[in-house]
Amino acid sequence: LRSSLQPDPDTGTLDTAGISLRQFFSGEQWGTLKLDEKTGLVIEGNLEQHLSGEIRLSGMEGEAAEISVPLEVEQKIKIEVSVKPLESSPMGRNRGRALPDSTGSPKDSLKDN
Repeated sequence: LRSSLQPDPDTGTLDTAGISLRQFFSGEQWGTLKLDEKTGLVIEGNLEQHLSGEIRLSGMEGEAAEISVPLEVEQKIKIEVSVKPLESSPMGRNRGRALPDSTGSPKDSLKDN
C-alpha cells in the first residue's frame, strides 16, 4: 500500500468560536494490510505516515493578520482486528434490556424515547 496526500486549494474553512481555520498538508503513507480472503476485511496492518504543512488561523481578536502554524507529523499505525461475539461486549450485555435514563427511570435501549 502506498499513497500520497496533497492539499485541496478549494477546501473551505472550519469556523469555530469566531476563528477561521484552514489546513494545508501533503505527504505520503505506506505500509501493508492483511485481508481476510473470504470477507475482504482488513485483519491486520502496519502503516507509516509522514505529513508536513501548516494550519492557518484568522479572525482572532487582537491579531490583524493571518497566523500560520507549521506542522510535521510522523505516525506509525498498527492495526489488529479481532472479532468477539456481541454477547461478550459491554454493549451486547445490555442489548434489549431497559436501561436507566438520567432520572433513574428505566428506558428501553432499543426504542427511541
